[in-house]
Amino acid sequence: MQEIITAVYIEDEQHCQVDFLGKLKEHCPHVQIMATCNNANTGMKAIVKHQPQIVFLDVDMPQKSGLQLLEELQPLINADVLNFKVIFTTGFEKYAIQALRLSALDYLLKPVKAEELKAAVAKYAQNDSTDLLKKQLESLTSGREKIILPTTQKIEGSERRIEKVLVLKDILYLKAEGNCTDIYFENGKKATFTKQLGKIQTQLPENSTFCRSSNSYIVNLAKAEAYLVGEGFLFPKEVIIPCSKQHLANCLAILKSL
Repeated sequence: MQEIITAVYIEDEQHCQVDFLGKLKEHCPHVQIMATCNNANTGMKAIVKHQPQIVFLDVDMPQKSGLQLLEELQPLINADVLNFKVIFTTGFEKYAIQALRLSALDYLLKPVKAEELKAAVAKYAQNDSTDLLKKQLESLTSGREKIILPTTQKIEGSERRIEKVLVLKDILYLKAEGNCTDIYFENGKKATFTKQLGKIQTQLPENSTFCRSSNSYIVNLAKAEAYLVGEGFLFPKEVIIPCSKQHLANCLAILKSL
C-alpha cells in the first residue's frame, strides 16, 4: 500500500477541477486532497492551514497568478514554516511556462494527461530534498536577478494574462501609468505591465541600483549617464527622467556608490 501524500489543489476553472480531480482519484488514489480552491488568496490560506506535501497550482488565475502566490509565501518558505512540492498546471505552454523552465519547477499542460500526472506525483517520492522549493524560488526571482510581472498578450484570438520574467540589468527605468507600469529596456523596447509602480518597487531587491526618483518613476541608476542639476537623470537617447527633491539624496547616494 502506497503512503498517503497530502495535497492542496488551486484552479479557478470548474471544468478543469472536475477533469483533474477525476483523474487524480483514478490514477493516484494515494494523493489526498486537503482543499480545492478557486483563487490564489483562498489557496494561500489552505496551504498555511494544511501544510500539504504537494500543491497543484494553476499558473493563470484572475487577480493573482500562481507565481505571485509563491512569491507571497516565500518568507514562510525561507523560514522553513512551509515546505511543499509545487506542480503547476497551465493551458498555454508557449507563453505560461517560461518562468517554470528557468527554475525547473514541474508543470502539467491542461487538459492533464493521466500518465503525466502519475509521473509528476511519482517524482515527489524520488526527491527528498527539504530545501528544493527554496532553491527553485531563489532561481526564479532574486537569486538570478530577475522579477516576475503580470501582463496581457493576445493568444488564440483573446487577451490572456501571462507572467513575464524580466532581467533587472536590462531595465533602464519604470514609469507609472495609472494602475499599470511601463518599463523601458536597454534594447529600446517598452512593455506595459498590469501592476502598480509602488507594488513593483516592493519586488526589487534591497541594496540594488534601482531608486524611486519621483512619484511616477523608478530609475536604474547603473544605466544613468549623468545627473543634470535641477532636472534629473540622463539616460540613453537623451531621455531625462525627473528627480524630486524628496528622493534626490537617496538617488545620489546610490549613484556615488556605483
